[in-house]
Amino acid sequence: MAANDSWADFENLRHTVKHNTVDKLKQILSGFNEQCNTSFHKSGKKQDLIDRVVFQMDTWRRENNVDKWTKAHAVLNQVRRTGMYVCFLFASPTVVACRTMIYSLGLMLSMSLIMFCY
Repeated sequence: MAANDSWADFENLRHTVKHNTVDKLKQILSGFNEQCNTSFHKSGKKQDLIDRVVFQMDTWRRENNVDKWTKAHAVLNQVRRTGMYVCFLFASPTVVACRTMIYSLGLMLSMSLIMFCY
């Protein structure tokens, strides 16, 4: 995909950010934090969350940061489609950490069920 094509639906996605629920906006910020190395807080009023998302999108556009925008684009689309951000759907170094955490939680749950049955 050419760099110009990467930004093809930027304005549309930017405009639709405000239509997300507070929960979805928090999911988007979580995705940005994890995939794009931002450090946004997920607290505040809805407009505060919208402003954070749009500000960061505008920054990536102004800097022509295609790598960060591509990751953010995937986060926005995932949250739009599913209502949530799940880290292991993206290829990044954090995938291993997420899968390890999920695996560990599964083991702890299994151990708890085994102990409960005895």
